[in-house]
Amino acid sequence: MTGFDPLRTLRVAYRQPLRPTPGQMVTRFRVVRATKGETRRTWQIAHHVEGATCGVVFQPGKEYVVIAGAWQSRMSTGLCQQAQFSLAEYEVAARR
Repeated sequence: MTGFDPLRTLRVAYRQPLRPTPGQMVTRFRVVRATKGETRRTWQIAHHVEGATCGVVFQPGKEYVVIAGAWQSRMSTGLCQQAQFSLAEYEVAARR
């Protein structure tokens, strides 16, 4: 899988620091609904947490629509690759 193409609705299961890279996290998501791309029950997605590096912070238990792609042998995402919005905001926009 390459590029930032797959669109999935994901729920944050847990977060942990990505070692040995400071300023990065790996967030494990449980898939609620797959709109596009490979379907699996969970995804571990790496991301920066600092705004200057397109970082984003996902809150445990909250649902997000996530666009992620393969980068350096792992799935990754960031604020610069996509609009960050909650599932509720996505559902409202989808009804328009």
